[in-house]
Amino acid sequence: MRQPWRVAIIGGGITGLAAAVRLRDRAPAGTEITVYEQSGLLGGKLRTGELAGQAVEFGAESFLMRDPAGGESAAVTLVRRVGLADAIVHPTVGQAALAVDGRLRPVPGGTLVGVPGDLEKVAAVAGTRNPDSPGSSGSGRAMVISATLA
Repeated sequence: MRQPWRVAIIGGGITGLAAAVRLRDRAPAGTEITVYEQSGLLGGKLRTGELAGQAVEFGAESFLMRDPAGGESAAVTLVRRVGLADAIVHPTVGQAALAVDGRLRPVPGGTLVGVPGDLEKVAAVAGTRNPDSPGSSGSGRAMVISATLA
């Protein structure tokens, strides 16, 4: 009698989880699949967290719903396959923000996909000066640019 397979998947990010689903679909009956994740949280970089008292998405915050041919994207197919289709949240208008000193401040106008068009405006909102601007000492506080709030 043949022993059942025992498969270890190292990493519980989206790639490891997708691999586990694929193996479950194709491996012989009785195959034992174990996903090991060091952090203790599945999903890897894809997760919702909190920043300055607001829920924000860390890592990728969206995926394409359609493929280039107009069909369902591979991401949507996977979401449906694992039973999470009812958890899909369609985009809403949110407010991009800078995280400065533990607070969220609105990103000034003139940004394109989170890339500031005018660093002076961003520096003013952040309460710092652009280190490349005339008269700047180059010292500023660290900030996270473009955390999207729901």
